[in-house]
Amino acid sequence: MSGVTPDTVRRAAELALALLSPASASDKTFEAGDTCIRLQGPDIPATVPMDLATPDDVATSVDFQAQYTLTIDAPRRVLELTWSAGEALRILCFSRGDWEQELAILSDVPAISPPGDAITGTSWMRMQGTRDALLNRVLTDNDLSEVPLSNMRTPETHALTQRPRELAPERDGPVSSEASQKSAADHVQLIRAKATALGVTKTGIIDLRPEFIQIGKQLDHKWVIGLVNAEPYANVLGGAAAVEWGAHDAYRQCAESATSLARYIREELGYSALAHHNGGCEVQALPALYHAGIGELGRHGSLINPDIGAFWRPGFVTTNLPLEGGAPLEFGVQDYCLKCRLCETACPGDAISPAADFIVTGGIKRWLIDNEKCFPYSRLKEEYCHICVDVCPYIHKENGDAQAKRIFKEYLGLRKAAGAGAAKSGVAAASANQ
Repeated sequence: MSGVTPDTVRRAAELALALLSPASASDKTFEAGDTCIRLQGPDIPATVPMDLATPDDVATSVDFQAQYTLTIDAPRRVLELTWSAGEALRILCFSRGDWEQELAILSDVPAISPPGDAITGTSWMRMQGTRDALLNRVLTDNDLSEVPLSNMRTPETHALTQRPRELAPERDGPVSSEASQKSAADHVQLIRAKATALGVTKTGIIDLRPEFIQIGKQLDHKWVIGLVNAEPYANVLGGAAAVEWGAHDAYRQCAESATSLARYIREELGYSALAHHNGGCEVQALPALYHAGIGELGRHGSLINPDIGAFWRPGFVTTNLPLEGGAPLEFGVQDYCLKCRLCETACPGDAISPAADFIVTGGIKRWLIDNEKCFPYSRLKEEYCHICVDVCPYIHKENGDAQAKRIFKEYLGLRKAAGAGAAKSGVAAASANQ
């Protein structure tokens, strides 16, 4: 983050505060259609702080007590800000969408420019660990000062989480003076072949856009390459530790592949390239991968690919190498998610939106996860969760993988024995009793 409140956040906040007229000063609530604005605080300020708390600032003040909390639901929580007089602003949630235009209409002001018109990044990204303001509030509410999830990792899994950090210094590097003269189409073939050789499961390419970049950040590149590595689905039968190991091993592969591909572009093709992974990333994964043709957005908040479902992890390379972009891949996921309730009913925190409860961004339905309900199970328990993805039928639905279907049915049987909404440990107990 830049340390300065982004214009997009400030504008939305100021429009919301203006709608909270003095007549509603007692309850500080505004409702119209699907939009509900609420403010907790001693008065109704005209604006929010210019200064933005950085993730490092947030991490050093886990028990921060806010004087003001501003929320917008449309109908799901799309914006939540907290601050105190003389303190920097904290963003707990900011999901861009058509609600921004509707907020402008309610305020009778010119429409907010749609995502993509800005020069710098416009996509707010949730941070990991205590660098996330919302997680810190959940920790404080539960009398905790650190994230319990990290306490359960085996030494082997912990080593996997460190690998992307070890590669952080190699994200960028010198560029060869001899730039490739091949065509953009030829470069695409080279990149796909190199990615496959590096062990990447799926590769997607799309032109870099502001909504693909972390809010307030700038990237001097024209293209983004998405690199996806599948996780071993059989691990769902091995319990929380096995699934977490698979996830972090996939993250490790993504970091190594992105680092190697970026180096290949710089040193052998002669164009600037920057790797993005868990050791450092300015790319917002979901919109970039969606437009690059990796998959379609599901109710559990993850992209679903017809071959590997949602059981995968991403890495990226941004570059100026001349390339050609892909297109969104649509194969009926969003329609199917309106009927399927597997992830919704399996979630132990009831954090997944009902089918009819979504916002729209650029014509795409987005079912927003209630992270305040998710975190007690995905962060505060000493076991990995991942359940919403574990039960997604697209691990076998489109690809016809008989083995994946067998594992899927066996896993759902264990979950049924454990009871609806059981946590990972409950399923393990059910397995032991069979």
